Amino acid sequence: MAVIIKQKAEIQESDKNNVQNERMQNLKKYITIIILIVFIIFINTINFGITKGYFETDIENFQDSIDVYNKYAVVIFIIISFLFLFFKNRKQIKSKNPNIISPEYLKYTFLIIFISLIIWINFDTIITDCSLIINKQKEISSIEREFAIDFYNDKKGELGLTEDRYDVELGIIVEHLEFYKMNKEIYKSLKDKKNIKMKFKTGLLGIPFDPEYKK
Repeated sequence: MAVIIKQKAEIQESDKNNVQNERMQNLKKYITIIILIVFIIFINTINFGITKGYFETDIENFQDSIDVYNKYAVVIFIIISFLFLFFKNRKQIKSKNPNIISPEYLKYTFLIIFISLIIWINFDTIITDCSLIINKQKEISSIEREFAIDFYNDKKGELGLTEDRYDVELGIIVEHLEFYKMNKEIYKSLKDKKNIKMKFKTGLLGIPFDPEYKK
């Protein structure tokens, strides 16, 4: 009798240790994933000179054009995540109560929601950064645009340029301010100090970059 009780106690202790080990492994997984996500967000906040050579409005226009895909990326991620859990656990014993969702799904739901939120917020930014790098790999053509000269900053040696653009969200024409480095002597030599023509290279993805003053 004493032997049976001892064996039961050992089995219970072993089960307890297994549960604790499983919890620790899951905790380590969560911590690793969270650290990875935080790292990605941190890297995403550093510019690395990616936007150099681009006008801010051109970046914003491109980013706005792909912003709609954020929700699709989130939906696809959620579907793939739960399909993975389904196939991963289809042979395992589910909850004894058929009306209760499997604990395996509940365990990962918060993590899936958290990552989905990160994708929702950062997807268009990450895609934009990658696109800006790809765009510069090859010049396809060039375009010319005319800007109004708003001011010249002597200290920084740069022009403040404005261009009328149609804002899709506001539904009106708005002025966007851009900055262009220009030597003071070149600025003084400009015959027309109200308007200026700029020549842009057009890259692989059609985004204008590397503006140059067209004499």
